This record gives sequence, structure tokens and C-alpha cells, in this order.
Amino acid sequence: ALADPSAKIVTVVPGVQWLCAAVVLSLFARRRWVTVVAVLIASLGWTLVRTDGVTGSLGNEYAWRWSATAEEKFMASGASVAPVAVESEAEISVMRSAWPGFRGSSRDGVVTAVSIDTDWEANPPREIWRRPVGPGWGSFVLVQDRVCTQEQRDEDEAVVCYDTATGEPVWIHAYPARFWEAMGGLGPRATPTFHDGRLFSMGATGVLNCLDAITGKVLWMRNLAEDTGAPVPQWGFSSSPLIVDGSLVAGDLVIVHAPGAADGSTIVAYEIESGEPRWLGGTAGNSYSSPHLATLDGERQVVMITGEGAFAVAPESGE
Repeated sequence: ALADPSAKIVTVVPGVQWLCAAVVLSLFARRRWVTVVAVLIASLGWTLVRTDGVTGSLGNEYAWRWSATAEEKFMASGASVAPVAVESEAEISVMRSAWPGFRGSSRDGVVTAVSIDTDWEANPPREIWRRPVGPGWGSFVLVQDRVCTQEQRDEDEAVVCYDTATGEPVWIHAYPARFWEAMGGLGPRATPTFHDGRLFSMGATGVLNCLDAITGKVLWMRNLAEDTGAPVPQWGFSSSPLIVDGSLVAGDLVIVHAPGAADGSTIVAYEIESGEPRWLGGTAGNSYSSPHLATLDGERQVVMITGEGAFAVAPESGE
């Protein structure tokens, strides 16, 4: 009852260990009041801490519960100030991306035509710039001379575009949404996707944005929870949008994972131009995963992994 909300789950295991040790040691004193004091000390000590989520290896990040959070430090630093709105500088169709989304162009983590000097004693990496950003689990998209990502900024989720040369923000698109849970902490869970001059992002509460990649202007916006009847998952919507181009379907599609839909579907496809839903498909099961486009046995298909296993659907229909 007295613990910080972030610590109610993740301190159970270490808390019980400390509590058991205190109880066993106190028994040697053969005084009931010693045991009571030991229990209180071992238990109340955990009410002084919070967790700021976990690392990738599931290690807890503890802090005193009265200390400033990373988000509070970020919001107070001035780094969250929005830049002056930019106008369209070029035709969006000519924008190029060497790293257009989650794990690269093929979602396999492979970078081609790049040579890295591995002798870091002779030629160590040189830091060009450093900048604080808001909380989140997403990575970055590289679009020409800009990098784009998703962050939590107080009561808003934000898609932010930074200049690769200076680290200064070029544009920010913020909208009301806030997601937090004890294990993963605060912020959006996905990585944006770039395609044909547009940037697609999905927030932890299910907000899907289609933005002009140059200006950050909203072209359309959808809410997966409202479109599918799916409640926000316990760990948030975590799917990075997948683009299926018009060579496979009638018009380009953006596909995302939406577990818990009212009809039992788990993925949904939207038309890129209008944002209108094209189809719902897949089978039951929650997941942190993102859909992938693959050719299996000569047939192009969208593959998804959930807690129930792996399944594939036809890109044009969701069947």
C-alpha cells in the first residue's frame, strides 16, 4: 500500500529475499519485537525507491522515489522546446532514406555499402553531438539529413525530427497520449517508418499517424483501439508500421499489429493515401512484434509472430 506505483511488481522478488533474510536472522535473537522490527525495516525500505523501468536484459533501474525522473529532467532542460514550424522545402517524392524503419529497409539489421574502421585505437569514434530526448523504446529512422523518432513529452506522445549535423529539432508533432506501465516504463514502444515522403508512427495507446516527412504536417490520423474495438494491451501497442507497396496490392498499404480486436483479428491494413481501413486479418495472440514482409515458397506474404505462434496473411486481403 505504501510502495511507489512503479515498484509494486518489480520489487517483489528482491523484497521477499530481503524480508526472508531479516526474519531468519531475527529469530536468533529469540525476541518477538526484534522480528517485528526486522520485518518493518526490510519491508519499509522498499517504499523509499521507485523503478524507472527495466533494461534490455530485464535489470531494474532503481532510484529514490523523490528524485527527479529522466522525463522531468528532460522537460526542465529546455531541450523539449518545439522549433519554429517549417514549410515544405522540396518535393517529398525525391526524399531518400538509407534506413527507413525498424531494423532497416528489410527489417534484418543489415547495413550495406558501408565500411567501418575497426582499429579504434588508431582512429577512435568521435562524438559529433549529444542531445537528451524524451522516454521511449523506439529507435530511429534516417531520412536524408534527418533522423526521426518517437518520444514521451509530459502528457503528449511526440514524433520528432532532428538535424543529423547538429542534433537540433527540425519539427515536432505532438498529440495527447500517455502510456506507462511498471516493467517497460514510460513512452511509445515503436519505431517510425518512412515511405514515399511520408512518415508513419504508431503510439503506445494505438494512435497511428501519417505525416509529411519534411514538415511534420498531419496527413491523416487513426486510432487502432477505436477502429478495431481492441483494448490497449497491458504492455501497449508496440508494432512498427510495415509498408506494402502497390506492386503487390491495389495501392500502397500500411500494416500494423492490433491484438485483441473485437472480431478476433490481430493485424490491420490501412490505405496509405486516405488512411481508410482496407482489411483486418490474422489470428489471436498478443505480441510486441512487428509484421514482416517475406517471400516464402515463392509467395509474398505478411508474417506475424504472437504468443500463439507464427502466421502469415495475404497482403492484398489479410486472408
